[in-house]
Amino acid sequence: MLHIFCDINRKSVGFGFLCFLTIFYLAIFPSFSFAKERELKAPETLEDIKLFFSKFVKLFPKALKESWQEATKVWQKLYLKLKEIWQKFLQRKFKKVFLFFEKQIQKRRSIFKKELQKEIEETKKDILIYLKKIFKH
Repeated sequence: MLHIFCDINRKSVGFGFLCFLTIFYLAIFPSFSFAKERELKAPETLEDIKLFFSKFVKLFPKALKESWQEATKVWQKLYLKLKEIWQKFLQRKFKKVFLFFEKQIQKRRSIFKKELQKEIEETKKDILIYLKKIFKH
């Protein structure tokens, strides 16, 4: 059925993804229109208000728990998918980049240490000069 809407022989990933999204939206969004609309009425008596809040207090924790569980499932699936993409495609490329930087840092480590010592000595001299100026006045 997919080939009716999309040309399968196309090599464009973007085109295939666009076709998938189109079919997905056509399948999902009409189902929202079948939902029953409920009229919300303002409570008229004190008993109606008590009844409304008692239902709310009973149902809210359950609804919150269910929505949290659903969100957790979605985030776990997203994490696993991203982890899979990282392991399959990106990890090797980033590992090469990190190795390159590590080698460059190792080459320059002694230079960094010498420059750091120079900066420390210059800073000590500057501090002594400023202290002498402060205590002279």
